[in-house]
Amino acid sequence: MQSLNPVFVEDWLEICCQNTSNRLSVSSPAAPPSSATEIIQAWSQIRNCLQEKNFQPQHVLPFRTLVSYRFSLRVADSQARLLLSALSFSFPPEVAPDFCSLILRLLYVWARKSVHGNVSLLESAVSSACDLFCHSGYKGNFVGEGILFLGAVSAVPILPESSRKLCLEMVLKLLDEQGSGHVGGTTEVLSGIGYSLFSSQMYEFDKIVNWFLNVWDSSCVFCACVSHGLMIFHLMEWLASRCISSGFWEKIELLLARMGEKTRGGDDGVVPSGVQFTLIMSTGGVLRGLNRGNGSKDIVSRLRKSADNVIDTIISCIIVQNLGRNPAGEFDYFDHGSSSTVLRCIALCLCRTGPISFRANVLTCLVLALLHEVFPLIYFYGQLMTNSSESLAALGAHLESILFKEAGTLTRIFCNLYVLANEEQKSQVENCIWNYCDKVYSKQRRFAYTFGEKSELLKGLEKIGESAFLMIVIFASTATKHKASTQPTGEIQLGLSWRTLSAFSCIEYFRRVRISEYAETVRRSVLCIKDDTSACSSLVEMLPSYAEIIRQGWNMNYVWFQDEVQTARILFYLRVLPPCAEKIPTSLIQKILAPMNFITSNTLLLCFLMLLRYMHHPEGKVARASHSLFLAFISSGKDAFDDHRTLLKEQLAFYYMQRALEGYPGVTPFEGMASGVVTLIRNLPAGCPGIFYCVNSIIEKARVMSQGDEPTENQQECSEPCKKLLEFLPRLILLVDIQVLPRLLKILSQLIVHLKGHPLTIVLDGIYALVAESDDVTRKPLLVSWVHSVTYLSSHAGKNNSSNSHTNIFGDGSSETAGISPPNKTWWSYFFHEELCTDLVVEIPKQPQNIRVAKKALYLNLSSYLVFELMFPKLCLEDNLERNNIFALQACPSVFFLSWNEKIEIKIKNRGRRTFRSLAR
Repeated sequence: MQSLNPVFVEDWLEICCQNTSNRLSVSSPAAPPSSATEIIQAWSQIRNCLQEKNFQPQHVLPFRTLVSYRFSLRVADSQARLLLSALSFSFPPEVAPDFCSLILRLLYVWARKSVHGNVSLLESAVSSACDLFCHSGYKGNFVGEGILFLGAVSAVPILPESSRKLCLEMVLKLLDEQGSGHVGGTTEVLSGIGYSLFSSQMYEFDKIVNWFLNVWDSSCVFCACVSHGLMIFHLMEWLASRCISSGFWEKIELLLARMGEKTRGGDDGVVPSGVQFTLIMSTGGVLRGLNRGNGSKDIVSRLRKSADNVIDTIISCIIVQNLGRNPAGEFDYFDHGSSSTVLRCIALCLCRTGPISFRANVLTCLVLALLHEVFPLIYFYGQLMTNSSESLAALGAHLESILFKEAGTLTRIFCNLYVLANEEQKSQVENCIWNYCDKVYSKQRRFAYTFGEKSELLKGLEKIGESAFLMIVIFASTATKHKASTQPTGEIQLGLSWRTLSAFSCIEYFRRVRISEYAETVRRSVLCIKDDTSACSSLVEMLPSYAEIIRQGWNMNYVWFQDEVQTARILFYLRVLPPCAEKIPTSLIQKILAPMNFITSNTLLLCFLMLLRYMHHPEGKVARASHSLFLAFISSGKDAFDDHRTLLKEQLAFYYMQRALEGYPGVTPFEGMASGVVTLIRNLPAGCPGIFYCVNSIIEKARVMSQGDEPTENQQECSEPCKKLLEFLPRLILLVDIQVLPRLLKILSQLIVHLKGHPLTIVLDGIYALVAESDDVTRKPLLVSWVHSVTYLSSHAGKNNSSNSHTNIFGDGSSETAGISPPNKTWWSYFFHEELCTDLVVEIPKQPQNIRVAKKALYLNLSSYLVFELMFPKLCLEDNLERNNIFALQACPSVFFLSWNEKIEIKIKNRGRRTFRSLAR
């Protein structure tokens, strides 16, 4: 690379402090359009004032005009003589420093742009400037301009050695005055030092370096801040580049040697924070110059190694003096004062240095700088809660800072260093990231809920959070890829995967953009842990507790579904846990998930309260994801032969149906509920009570909704939710097992005869299509006869709906006495096997009154197929009959229609005579 040689180093340093790119331009900043007229008039006014020997305060304007055009201004030797004459003039005391400072700046422009310098004129300028400083007593910015001018003149190649030595002696004298507290402009002083270091001999070079390394520790001189640190960094880059191009290798060696000595600290071994600041930025600048310069590979390699050692040593001091360990033994950042500036400077130094050798201390400092300085969410949470007005200004300044804009580059460097670390160092870095995610989640949750989404404070924090999210995703992607290639199996890979998913859940709220690394990392982590019971258990254990979900101590009026941060985290879990459902132990579900999913009082199990609570979340995507996770668990473990898991599934069926139907229509999506019902029926053991409850519940819901949507004479339509539910019911006929089928057909028939108009058409059309398309040779004969019966009953039920509208269709005791007065010609169908020679007496009174519904007639023997009746009266057994010998009949296609006046007697083969009769009250 060509050596850096900007015309005005001080202006170039200003550019470097504002530029966020590593490819910094060496050209001067864009100059304002020059006006030849203004420049001519300014020189004319200065000449007139000298001729008249009269400088008034208003005459400072021509000098300022010329300085403002310095980038395009050419100062001739004659004009330089004019300026030297003006420099010896006795200005009014109140404006003398301003006049002298501007004259020195114009002479500086002349010295830097003079192509063919006049030696005598240069010597005269040095002499005049030195006399002025010896006798004027001016301080402040005037001193900075003097250091800049003398340093620039000393770097002019044709300047005699005697004059150069005089310049450097005066520079050292002025620097000592700077050390006494007479502070000048920072950029001017630093640029003057840079010129002086380049032009000085080794003795003078050593003295200037010592002053430079010590001055930043003095509270009365320059302050240690990021902008000054960048100036130091790029000044040393400029010096190293110029020394390399001129072959002054010994100066770079001496500079690094003095920096190495400073890392040892004083007598107590402590390196002052100001010295830390100077050393890290100076060494970084030298290293950047070495990386970008041309020279002997052996020499450059040796000097780079020395610079790396200095950086590692000073960072070690910073870790020991400013950073500590938390009770868990992990590095924790505790000082937001002096170490804050040092960490920021380390980050910028590493960002702009270029390639750097791996050092564990460098990696540690970089991760802490990223988490606490580049993305200082935790710091701002505390500050904004106490002093929002001042903190809002600080937040805005951080968003516009150079450090924040370099976040992408720092993340790349961080990931490159991470892959070079050993397992212990990687684990330490990972723990810092995971702990940061946990803290951000807890604090962002409270802050967002307290201030609301429209708060300017929240918007500013979310901008930082979005960038932090990207950094963590890139890091996690790098870490999982690296360990997948080096350790494709093992506990380390599993641990990283589930911790990655847990961390992603904490920062899911900040996900605003789609990036491929995020999806790939989630997929890779899920695939890694989904077949491991321990890893799946660890991930589930990271779920928030039920108490954390429903209430918070910091807000007595907390509403769980308004907590967007928590909702985002739960939604992430709902999406990634379904593939892991197979390996989640039942005992863990009962322990962890049970207090989070159902509210029951003294029942078998409290399970999935969080899951089913989020089924009622106002956001549809959350509710759907909740259904999906539940279905994944119900579908899991088919081949495991786990009695505990099977029992838990049966218990969950009751609670799921209760929760899902409570929110329908409304928050419960129909697709999720329908999938849930189908999954329950397919995965629960055949004939279990859970399936019966599922069938009963959904048909009862359809009955209630159809009654609520009672059509008028002019409108025979039903609502869309009711229509979807009615269209779904026929599907159950082919889904349920043969033990549940009779019960389903009975209650479905009782529902159908109460429907009319469009709801009735929906159900019957669905049934007709289902039976017509069915190829089930076992069910179809029965279904054909049942369809004929139901069709006939529904066509004659319209006359009787008014009197029967309050009948409970389940016969489950919820309405033990129902006023029923059926007419003479109501028809009843009984299903039984044709080939059985039985003796059965069915006695139906002509005008039965209130018929008692007996619970014991429902399920006398669940292992047998149930003989069931359509419509009422509900028949029950006499008390003297043996239950287990009665319901041995099987459902079959034969159908008999009995009127109220008929009585049929059939002999029961080898079993004597049994009697059914209705019980009238």
